Amino acid sequence: MILFSAIASNDRRLPLLACLAVFCGGTATANAQLDFLNPRAQLEKAISREIAKALGVGAPIRLDVKTAFPEISDDLVGFHQPSDAMTIASPADLKNGLKPGDYAIPVLAYDLMFGCHEPAAGQPYKLARVQGKQALSVSKLVERGTIKNLAPEDLNAVLWRIEDGVTYDELPAADKQIVHDLIPDSEKDLKGDILHQIKAPYDKIRVIPGLPSFESLLASAGPAGKMVAHLFEARKHLLDQAAVNRDLPQLLFQPLPDGKPFKLDPDTGAPAAPWGELFPGVYGRLKVVKGIWDTNYLEIHVTERATSPTLEDILGMMDDKPSVLVGYAVGDLSQPELLPTAVMLVPIFGPIKQ
Repeated sequence: MILFSAIASNDRRLPLLACLAVFCGGTATANAQLDFLNPRAQLEKAISREIAKALGVGAPIRLDVKTAFPEISDDLVGFHQPSDAMTIASPADLKNGLKPGDYAIPVLAYDLMFGCHEPAAGQPYKLARVQGKQALSVSKLVERGTIKNLAPEDLNAVLWRIEDGVTYDELPAADKQIVHDLIPDSEKDLKGDILHQIKAPYDKIRVIPGLPSFESLLASAGPAGKMVAHLFEARKHLLDQAAVNRDLPQLLFQPLPDGKPFKLDPDTGAPAAPWGELFPGVYGRLKVVKGIWDTNYLEIHVTERATSPTLEDILGMMDDKPSVLVGYAVGDLSQPELLPTAVMLVPIFGPIKQ
């Protein structure tokens, strides 16, 4: 389950969430009496409360472009493209301090927004840190899985299922094994399916004659309801034991209001991704080259004022509290009805595929 702050913060577009407003005086009493006589009104309020939770603090992964690092001008960074990309032989290299200078770190990009556009070469992204109820679990999942050379599409499939609120017991057998091998301490935390919680109020009273369908109630909830409906639809594929993980992005894709296809064409005319200060005295930006599940580059500039930062610090891969980097496609949230394209970044270990 995912939070889209640009959507969820716009009450004018969310008639059901607007029902959560607190009424006062005689109006509150009158509305309460009317609601008691109107099962649909009661149900809309109950479902609205669950949607608000699911798209907020209860989200396993919370996508919020407002949390991106503040943009910094190219002129202030003074980056000079290094002649060679850095080679990270093993996780131990992440603990080495970096001297002042410019670096290109090869990174894998995992897709954080199933059903949206696949990143294209040249597409600019803003950098941030992963957030949400399962931020720690998914950070460890992608880190450890990448280190063990698990297939990126299989790791991404587990990531999407956690993101969609699938519980550990509901996971396909192969996913359960991956979770058990990589993040066994998180098994007990993958519970409390949020989609089931959203539908629970409806299931309790759906026997009332004339009550509209659950789908129609979601349809009347504006962008938030549409998002929940998409999550329910996506689950059919995410729980399909016969689904091939590599094909999931295309299976989950739904045409968006911008009319763009699933696989975007390389955007050579796009501006470079903005710089952000990832760590005190360390600036970074993402250079998309091959998109998800393949080689891209995190370009970083380490200044003289930085105190021997490590890649572990910069990439958010600390053992005790990992919080890996995510990228938000620049411009995707310019219109509230559009969904953000987001990726999670983990370094590539060993030789780089050409």
